[in-house]
Amino acid sequence: MLLEDRLSVAARWDFLLAELSEPLPLDGKTMVAAKLDDQPSLPEGLNVGYAGYGTDHFGGYMRSDMHKMEMAVQPEEVCKSALPEYRSKDMVCVKGRPPRFDSACSGDSGSGLVDETGRLVGIASWVQNDARSCSNGALVIFSRVSSAREWIRQVTNI
Repeated sequence: MLLEDRLSVAARWDFLLAELSEPLPLDGKTMVAAKLDDQPSLPEGLNVGYAGYGTDHFGGYMRSDMHKMEMAVQPEEVCKSALPEYRSKDMVCVKGRPPRFDSACSGDSGSGLVDETGRLVGIASWVQNDARSCSNGALVIFSRVSSAREWIRQVTNI
């Protein structure tokens, strides 16, 4: 496994690359690789989504079935105002879409955030209020794939 030199869990650099000794079987449960994002900015309101096994409430148990969330990229001003540690260069800030206003929770870290074309734009990192409430409507922060794209190229040659 390779860790990005600037790794900072639950902060800016939540990236890890693993090389498998053999390909994973495509059995209906395994995703094929997504296109990696090269764009440094994402439009406000962009529809995105992710799937994970995280709990549905703080202190809960991991789910046995993957759940999906529909979200939208939030305005930079909203994220900076609510989250002083937010850095748009390295992070993507999203919020659940109406009517449910889904949020991530404990155990969703590492989930991929994809746009409507299947492009991987982020990796789940942390939630507003440190996932203590896992409340619907909380801002969710993803590590921005484009900020690590050059490192990924250097390591993988792709």
